[in-house]
Amino acid sequence: MILDEMGRCELDVILMPVYPYPDPLFAETDQIMGPCCYIGFWNLLDFPAGVVPFGRETATKIDSYDDEGDYFVQLAKKHAFTAQGLPIGVQIVGKPFQEEVVLRVMTE
Repeated sequence: MILDEMGRCELDVILMPVYPYPDPLFAETDQIMGPCCYIGFWNLLDFPAGVVPFGRETATKIDSYDDEGDYFVQLAKKHAFTAQGLPIGVQIVGKPFQEEVVLRVMTE
C-alpha cells in the first residue's frame, strides 16, 4: 500500500520528522515509546531510512501553535524550551532495495 502510494505520487523518498516533538526530560522518558513509531515502522517494513541534521531547536513561535486536543503539540510546547539548542534531524525513507537513493539524498 505504501509503495503503491509512493508510485502514484511519483515519490522516490519520503522526508519526515525523526521524532514528533523535542526530547523529553530524563524523568519523563516513559513518553518515548509511542513516538518511536516514526522510526521503528520503517525497520519493520524493511524500507531503508537515514537521518541527517536539519537545524537546532530554537523554541521560537511555539506558543503560537494551537494545541487544542493535539497531544503531540502539547508535548512540543512542554519540551521546546528545555530542548533549546539541541539538534533536529530529518528522516529520509526510500523504497525497499533503494539504499543508494537514500544515501544520495542524505549526502545532498
